[in-house]
Amino acid sequence: MSATSNVVERHTDRRNGVPNQRPQARRKKENSQRPKPTKADLAEAKKKRKAHRDAYAIALAAAQKVLWDQAEALRAEFGTHDINYYYEDIIQRAQKKVTERATSRWNAYLKQRLELKNKGIFLFT
Repeated sequence: MSATSNVVERHTDRRNGVPNQRPQARRKKENSQRPKPTKADLAEAKKKRKAHRDAYAIALAAAQKVLWDQAEALRAEFGTHDINYYYEDIIQRAQKKVTERATSRWNAYLKQRLELKNKGIFLFT
């Protein structure tokens, strides 16, 4: 399009290739009544966030140290795997199946039939 034209600028619609009018500019957000923070306020908030982040990192490291100590104790008691195995097992305990579900009659029946089939005794032909 030429720069002197008063025609609305067009672009091609992506779905069907037909020229479309360009959407109008978005409306500006309404001004909030809250005053903008000063540089001192922003610096203080930044310090506060950094202090919180550092305190959290220290607490997290302490918690991980406790878990690692527990993993070392399990390694000393059982000794079949390395310390990392026990550490991962402690962490993933919530994801593992802890309790077993009750056996239903149907599942017990299917298990018996499957055992018979695996032994080569076919009752169904």
